[in-house]
Amino acid sequence: MENTVANERNIQIYPLYKAFAWDMFFYYSIAFLFLTQVKNLSPSEVLLTEAAYPIFKMLLLIPFTKFIEKQGKRKSLIFANISIVLSISILIFAQNIWYVFAFQLFSSLGYLIKGICETNMLYDSIPRNPKRGSLFAKIDGKATSYYYYINSVASFAAGFLYVINPYIPMVLCLIMSVIATLLCFKFKEIDDERNEVKENHKDNTKGLLKDILKSPRLINLILFGALFYGLLAILTTLRTSLLDEIRLPEQYFGVIFALLEIISGITTMNQNKFHNKLKNRTLAVLSIPVTVSCIILGVVAKSNIPFMFVIVILILLYIIQYVMKGPFYILIKRYLNNFTTHKIRNKISSVYNLVENISRCIIALISSILLKYTTTANTLLIIGTIYTILLLAMLINMKGKVGLNPEEYTEKDIKLSLIHISEPTRP
Repeated sequence: MENTVANERNIQIYPLYKAFAWDMFFYYSIAFLFLTQVKNLSPSEVLLTEAAYPIFKMLLLIPFTKFIEKQGKRKSLIFANISIVLSISILIFAQNIWYVFAFQLFSSLGYLIKGICETNMLYDSIPRNPKRGSLFAKIDGKATSYYYYINSVASFAAGFLYVINPYIPMVLCLIMSVIATLLCFKFKEIDDERNEVKENHKDNTKGLLKDILKSPRLINLILFGALFYGLLAILTTLRTSLLDEIRLPEQYFGVIFALLEIISGITTMNQNKFHNKLKNRTLAVLSIPVTVSCIILGVVAKSNIPFMFVIVILILLYIIQYVMKGPFYILIKRYLNNFTTHKIRNKISSVYNLVENISRCIIALISSILLKYTTTANTLLIIGTIYTILLLAMLINMKGKVGLNPEEYTEKDIKLSLIHISEPTRP
C-alpha cells in the first residue's frame, strides 16, 4: 500500500518536475550570444567547452552510477539539481573560459545523474501491466511537452530580455532551477527490488555487456541513438551561430526558438502516434530529414538569395529539426526499456549514456575545429553530409528497422530481455 501511494505521488509530480527541470530555461536561445558577446569566447571556444561536457560525463559515469545505486534515485535527483543550480551560478560570474569549463563540469554532473534517474524513476513508479511501456511513453511525452511549452515562453522572452540586460535571462534560469530542486523533495523513493528475486541477481547481470554484444538490434539501437543525439546536441549551438552569422537582430532569436519549442511540444505530446504508424521504422523517419536539413541549411546560408527568403527557409528547416527532436528523446528511451527489467535498466542506461557522450564529444570537437577555419554554414554542410552517410549505412544494415517491437524480437533479443526476471510485457 505504501509503495502504491509513492508510485501515484511520483507519477503526479513527474510532469511538473520535468517541465522545470529537463533543461535550463531562458538560456539556450541566447547561450551562444551570452558566451560570445558577454563572456568574450570565440565560436570555436564555445564548441570546445561543449566538447568538455561529454568528457566530464564519461569521467563521472562510473563513480556516480555507484552513487545512485547507494543513495537511491530521490536523493540523487536532489543532488543533481543542486549541481545544476551551482553550475548556473558559476556561469553568471564567469570571467574567462576556465569558469565556463567549471560550468560544464557541474552541469555534466547534474545531467548525468538526471539522465539515469528521471525516466527510470518514472518507469519504476508505473504499475506492472502489459501497457506499461505505452503508459510510460504517454506520461513522459506529456511531461516533455509541458517543458517545451514553458520553454517556448521563456525563449520568446529571453531574446528581448537579453537586449535589455544579458544577465536577466541567466538569473531567471537560476530561479527555475531552484524551483526544480525544491520539487525533487516531493518525490518518494521506489524500492522495486521488493518485487524481484534477489538470489540470482549477481549471476544474471554478470554477463550483461557480453549479451549486449550478442544482440545486433541493441548494438545498433545504442549506436544509432547515440550518434543522432550527438548531432541534435550540437545543433543547438550551430543554429544560433548561423543566425548570428547572417546578422539577424538578437531580439528575434527568442521569437524563432519560442516557435520551435511550441512545435516540438506538440510533436512530443503525439509521439505515440509516430510509433504506432511507423513501428520499427520510426527512428529512420525521425533522423534522416534532420541530417538532410543540415546540408540544405549550409547551402541556403551561403546562397545569394534575398535575406528574407533565407530567413524563411532557415526557419522551415529548423521546424523540421524540432518536429523530429521531441519524439526522438522519448522513443529512444522507450525502445531501450523494451530490453530491460529494473535491475539491469540502470546498467543499460549507463552504457547508452557512455556511447552517447563519446558521440557528442567527437562531433563537438569536429565542429570546433571546423568553426575555427570556416563558417557555420560550411560546418553544417560538412556535418550534415557525414551524418547522412553514417545513419543511412546503419539503416541499410538493419533494413531500416532500428526501433524495437517485442513481437519482432530475435531469439538473441528475447534471451537478453529475459536476462533477469521477466515482466508481463515480455514475450
